[in-house]
Amino acid sequence: MVSQQNTSAPPAPGAGEMNDIGLLWRDESGRPFEKRLALASDYYRNQYGVHPNRCFVNPVQWNVERSYVAGMVVEPSRYVLFDTYWLGIDKAR
Repeated sequence: MVSQQNTSAPPAPGAGEMNDIGLLWRDESGRPFEKRLALASDYYRNQYGVHPNRCFVNPVQWNVERSYVAGMVVEPSRYVLFDTYWLGIDKAR
């Protein structure tokens, strides 16, 4: 009998509230942080037809507990890699 282990990482805080559609956006361009998020948000809107309202970022890049950038709630999460942004729709919002 072969046992299977769950090797997936635990969800980011609050991630259980997000829709099934999400976007991981990688941007190593060196642009200002707010510009990177605005570009990612625009791409999400063009792909899915709605504006994302939540974004998780690496805590090294965003050490603020919670704030608003480009129309999204932005929160740090240790599960998101540096220069990567996890955008989605928070169902509760």
